[in-house]
Amino acid sequence: MSATFFFFLLLPPFPLIITSLLNLTGVSLALASLRVYLFFTFDLCRWEPEHKSKGMHSM
Repeated sequence: MSATFFFFLLLPPFPLIITSLLNLTGVSLALASLRVYLFFTFDLCRWEPEHKSKGMHSM
């Protein structure tokens, strides 16, 4: 009886904590993926001509 009472006492904050954690992880994941995406796109745009010229030279 007391265990269930304590469980219900602890229940309310859990959804808030879970949602806040999910929001934090979602935001961090979105930022990380955006950073990786930007890094890769800019890197490819910056290095592609060099790689192409290197490929031509090696051939």
